[in-house]
Amino acid sequence: KILVSIEAVLDFPEEGIPEPKRDEWLIQVGSLEDKFVTLIQNIDEGRKLREGIMIVIAGRPNVGKSSLLNTFLQEERAIVTEIPGTTRDIIEAQIQIQGIPIRLIDTAGIRTTDNLIEKIGIEKAEQYLADADLILVLLDGSENLSEDDRFILEKVSGRPAIIIINKTDLPQKLNLKDLDPIQNDNPLIKMSLQTQRGFTELENIIIEKVGLGKIAVDDRPLLSRVRHKQAIEQGLASLQSFHTGLENRLSEDLLAVDLRSCLEALGEITGKKVSDEVLHGIFAQFCIGK
Repeated sequence: KILVSIEAVLDFPEEGIPEPKRDEWLIQVGSLEDKFVTLIQNIDEGRKLREGIMIVIAGRPNVGKSSLLNTFLQEERAIVTEIPGTTRDIIEAQIQIQGIPIRLIDTAGIRTTDNLIEKIGIEKAEQYLADADLILVLLDGSENLSEDDRFILEKVSGRPAIIIINKTDLPQKLNLKDLDPIQNDNPLIKMSLQTQRGFTELENIIIEKVGLGKIAVDDRPLLSRVRHKQAIEQGLASLQSFHTGLENRLSEDLLAVDLRSCLEALGEITGKKVSDEVLHGIFAQFCIGK
């Protein structure tokens, strides 16, 4: 609407179109800038909803990673045995938790090993850890904290994670005080995959932790692609330049350049052409030639 008003004054000076209301524009542009910033901030949430949140299950061998995957899937997708290192490749599955799409990834048990094949699986696991939106770190509550456990906890230090104490149906040996220096602010949950005790609580914590619990999946725009973000950032830069021009009392023809640049950036997303929209707006809003 602002660009329509400017272009009408510039292109049809003889029509007696009212002078632009710059003070009102300043208020409107400030509000638009806030909306652009919100769109940019929500790009990552849009990606999560489109592609699925990447959740990686990590832990040393035989702590229950494959059992956790199977519990989420409610089927025997991963082999579960008492032999450490059974899962040597990455297993990925698509699931939903409370309607939120999830890419769930079961990794090889991370530990020190001389087995070449197992080493390759561990290297892949560490790559997935680096890319994860959330990491589920499994520990065996029936055993003392091992050096491999400490190594994994250090790997996820500073990353969004949930620490899961599994096998609570067995006599407990794990001293929770050992976790204090390396737990950081990550939540801790006790559960038994054998009895599924604590599983519902885990799902609730996951939704809270990934940051989508407050996002309303409604008619408001939620962008998800890199090119969307680039277009919005370009549009915001042009809008901020227009804002500065308004404050410095630049002429309408110079202000129009910034607004056109902003709308052209948005057109990369919407597919609309600025010239068509502006021309239609001028004739709809003003009585040109009458």
